[in-house]
Amino acid sequence: MRLNIIVMTDIILSFLEGQDWWVWVAAAISAASAFTAVTPTPEADSKWAKVYTVIDWVALNVLKAKDKSE
Repeated sequence: MRLNIIVMTDIILSFLEGQDWWVWVAAAISAASAFTAVTPTPEADSKWAKVYTVIDWVALNVLKAKDKSE
């Protein structure tokens, strides 16, 4: 079972390394994650809350990985 996971991981990484779009996706996720880490979560009724929600999704901060607005 462990060997299958290693082989599948190697196949996926080999596929992604050859794709130009993968670099941009990884950069967008990293930038959004850094932005959400250094900025406070806006109030739920503010105009920035919707923009912040989209950035949170791009950063993959979903479910229990994200802060709740106060």
